[in-house]
Amino acid sequence: MTKIAGIPLLYILIILITTIVILAMALYVKKRGRRKVKPAMMKMGKFLLLLLVIYTTTVFTIYCQPVGARYAVVYYGGLSSSVVDLIVNRGYKILICAVDNVPQRLKNAGVKCFKYLDILGLPIDMLDQVKNEHPEWILYTAEGKPATYWFRENFMCNLAVESFREYLVNKVKEYLKKGFDGVFLDDVVKDPRSLGPPLYDTPMYNETMYGRWMDALKALFSEIKEAGALIIYNAGWSEPDDELMEIADGVLLESHPGSWRGTLSNPKYYYRDWSWILAISTKAQTFAEKGKIVVALSYGGDDNAAYYTYAATRLFDFYYWFATPDLVKMVDSPVLKLDIGDPIGSYKTVDGVFYRVYSKGVVVLNPYPNSKKVKLSVVSAWTGLKDQHGNTYKVKNGEVEIEIAGRSGLLLTPVEVEEDITETFLSNLPMYLVIGIAVTVPLIIFLLVLRALKRKAE
Repeated sequence: MTKIAGIPLLYILIILITTIVILAMALYVKKRGRRKVKPAMMKMGKFLLLLLVIYTTTVFTIYCQPVGARYAVVYYGGLSSSVVDLIVNRGYKILICAVDNVPQRLKNAGVKCFKYLDILGLPIDMLDQVKNEHPEWILYTAEGKPATYWFRENFMCNLAVESFREYLVNKVKEYLKKGFDGVFLDDVVKDPRSLGPPLYDTPMYNETMYGRWMDALKALFSEIKEAGALIIYNAGWSEPDDELMEIADGVLLESHPGSWRGTLSNPKYYYRDWSWILAISTKAQTFAEKGKIVVALSYGGDDNAAYYTYAATRLFDFYYWFATPDLVKMVDSPVLKLDIGDPIGSYKTVDGVFYRVYSKGVVVLNPYPNSKKVKLSVVSAWTGLKDQHGNTYKVKNGEVEIEIAGRSGLLLTPVEVEEDITETFLSNLPMYLVIGIAVTVPLIIFLLVLRALKRKAE
């Protein structure tokens, strides 16, 4: 999609057209007089003006950020003053959280806040109440038991039942009143019958009676949008869904590419298969280029994982976040404090190594086990690059040669490198010899001819 100053052209056109409509209505009111204009038209004008302000603020807040500074904070801890200070001072613009109210300072700073909402079901302590008041909401297993998930902490509900969707939409409306800009929808599944152990029971779902689960899911998304909320949904390990992305404002790719297994208190970290990550990223990039928000959430426990996942994310136009699986604390990692500007083109590959050049640096990813020595094409004006380990590389004629370890990521930032006169002379020696020969040989011939002519004259 064509962009102007990083903002999709379509979004700019929507803003311009809406502004023109509002101005035309204002001129009409001025010409006819307020008393002669129908109240419905006045209300419509006020509504459009409010919509324009909200929409314009959202678009410019999100899309005026350089791609190399895009972060989406995914944090389920409390928003203490120190956490709010960190979010504001680092210029983060998207927050996915689980608190009840949005601190005013975040709103003043233009941070778009998304409230966590699980749409697959409800907390297990509500089961008896729902059995009495809305038994039709509950999904059951083949054994006739309420289907549960996440270690029996929740029970599943039927999205195809309109009253359950109304319950969820009413919760969204409450969040909007408390200052949230939208919701982050978790446990978004295309068909609950595909779920299974150990984290999920497998529920029964009567498609003949209720229709496609996906249709109920799309209906919920549309109803939430009609309520005035932005939507980012969790696609889990899957690629973004075309049908859902027509409605949603964004998508979160979980464990992308850093993942974990084990327990929250003792996680074992690993990277997901690169071919899978690349395929999902390629699909997600098409939505990012259309102006959708794409968040890549990775888990890890050290700087090596941080730089690997950071490089993998910055190959694309995604928002990045790096955390531990509990998501209740901020990881103090250097990759969460960077602005490498905007990309200069798409990513490139050399001998299995992926890299992308930005206006303020280069990200390099080697997703394979063996170390590689490769030559990268970079900005010709740069004289040198430095990686996060302190190694310096010279740039010659817009190229730099580096060595990168297996399954690792590098961040290269420009540095000034003084030219070595001896090295420069030796590297240019063949050129000097050619020039020397080209000048000397004709000169010698000229002198010999001149001498021969002089002897002949004598």
